[in-house]
Amino acid sequence: SGCLGLGPLLTQSSPPRLVVTLSELKVKVLSISCGRKHTLALTDYGVYSWGSNAYGQLGLGHFVQESPYPQILSSIASVKIIDIAAGQYHSIALTSTGKVYTWGWGIHGQLGHGNCDNEFYPKLINFPHPVKQVSAGHA
Repeated sequence: SGCLGLGPLLTQSSPPRLVVTLSELKVKVLSISCGRKHTLALTDYGVYSWGSNAYGQLGLGHFVQESPYPQILSSIASVKIIDIAAGQYHSIALTSTGKVYTWGWGIHGQLGHGNCDNEFYPKLINFPHPVKQVSAGHA
């Protein structure tokens, strides 16, 4: 499913390999977070995602089933993201102002939107106070 970010045919890798797309873009990778079948990269340019999008965990919309290469999350590109977290099939981004965006698998309400719907794009959660840190688990 391209979860390594190395193309559609490489799904297992023994030695560490450079994710060439990010290197070619000349972005500085600040942090990485891996879900079950997807990966997020926080860079100085924005958040990139790749791998499976079965539940919307890439944040790239309904029509993308998977992405074997890193794709920028254009819907939050104008927002300063300072932290990311990938759960099993969901994703979280924290802004510099303490706001939180979530997307992906929502079956257990883990996205925090008051329902159990999947979200295919980053969606803002309404918290009464700024958040300082995010993390994600199975669901």
